[in-house]
Amino acid sequence: MNKLNTYMNKNLLFIALLIMGIQTQAQTKFHFPDSNASWNIANGGTNFNVTFRSYGIMGDTSLNGLTYKKIGESTDTMFKAANANYFCAVREDSNKWYFVNKNDSINYLLYNFSAKIGDTIIIKSPWLWGDSSIQIVSKIDSILIHGNYRKRISFDPNSYVSIIEGIGSNYGLFYNGWGVFDYGFILLCFHQNDSLIWMNNPENNCYNINLGISTPPTNTMFNIYPNPAGTFFQINYEGNIYRNLTIELYDLAGKQILTQSSKSNSCVLQNTHSYKGIYVIKLWIDGNPMGCKKIIFE
Repeated sequence: MNKLNTYMNKNLLFIALLIMGIQTQAQTKFHFPDSNASWNIANGGTNFNVTFRSYGIMGDTSLNGLTYKKIGESTDTMFKAANANYFCAVREDSNKWYFVNKNDSINYLLYNFSAKIGDTIIIKSPWLWGDSSIQIVSKIDSILIHGNYRKRISFDPNSYVSIIEGIGSNYGLFYNGWGVFDYGFILLCFHQNDSLIWMNNPENNCYNINLGISTPPTNTMFNIYPNPAGTFFQINYEGNIYRNLTIELYDLAGKQILTQSSKSNSCVLQNTHSYKGIYVIKLWIDGNPMGCKKIIFE
């Protein structure tokens, strides 16, 4: 009996320690970095041209009586404050990140890490098309990064956008592109205190990425209407009528998510999966690549 009691006590102790560990893990919070942090961004262009930017903290500044972190922008592969230009200022308050654009004094919401599933987040920003961007929280979980679990909030499943506590967004600010650190589409790397914390690049570097799509020539003879699009969009090719016209839709990671063929120089496609953000249309005529253009889904 004593052996049994000892065994049970050990098991109970193990369970209690396990629960304490889980609770400790769940209680860990990661705030906006207070210093020595940088973000490497890949910005996909209309014709699969990719440019790269690095952003980093350049000290403190006071705006409207509040203390912000100054954020600089640089074309260096690794952020160097000496080569950077002032881009914006960021502060954290009550688990929300706010920023002030370099060109004005308005305080905008950047990320809300207190959001709950089902919450509607309305973002207003000088980088958005239109007055605001609306996203609904669809999932909240944790992600293991650099030996620590961080809170991750995901939005509309078709937008692929998520925000990670202490880091920011994986793509851009809700309406893909025109974010603050991520003035484009993919957060390649995040460094803090000279350590690589986050990398999202199959090429295992922070300054180069292949979108996974061959680069066809630009062709101004096909148009997308409407653009921005909603539930549908139409492709019109202004050249001669060819036997086979094929339209392919790609996300910015190079994944083909839709294809449709037509035997005329006009084709209507439905956005049946309610995609949001920026995608790329690639046009083929009789099996030959004719060009590519960017499309925005609202």
